[in-house]
Amino acid sequence: MARSQNSGSKDPRQEAMTFSLKLVGVATLAGFLTIAILMLALFAGLWLDDYFTSENHIYTIALLCVSVPFTLVAMLWVVRFTTARLLPANSSKDEEDAASG
Repeated sequence: MARSQNSGSKDPRQEAMTFSLKLVGVATLAGFLTIAILMLALFAGLWLDDYFTSENHIYTIALLCVSVPFTLVAMLWVVRFTTARLLPANSSKDEEDAASG
């Protein structure tokens, strides 16, 4: 019977759990993106080292070093883009500003 009385309002615990699961999905997406970019750089570097018969793997090392900052930028972009879509239009920042005075 309690469910029929509260059918119009949402359970705060359920909303928190849903939001937490969405954040886990965002973190998982960022992790997969990171691994994909690093693997792409690794295999491209190994292929270039094989193609140019480089014995000291200079292309692999160079591509891995270049991919790290690119990965960080891509990860930040994905996290900001997806979390902006998760948050409501009137964010809690307005509430924090009002509470701080």
